Amino acid sequence: MTVAPSFWQVSTDGGYIKVASVSNFPISTGMAGALVRFTPGALRQLHWHTGHAEWQYVINGTFTVSAHHLPGKGVPDQTLVSVNDAAQ
Repeated sequence: MTVAPSFWQVSTDGGYIKVASVSNFPISTGMAGALVRFTPGALRQLHWHTGHAEWQYVINGTFTVSAHHLPGKGVPDQTLVSVNDAAQ
């Protein structure tokens, strides 16, 4: 019997992502989680969530989080995030 869930993982030259969601971690009915590892200088793809928040928590290193608003609703917000910081 295995206790640990089997997370799906995608690896590239820019790092990797491991995801736990309701499909592979059924006890998590209200949210998903991901462990993302970037190589220095890597970029994450532009994406959005309609009606859902996304949190970033830094374990090691620093990175910049940019939040883009709807057209005409202001300039993008940029925040430098480092170890033990969280950003939404």
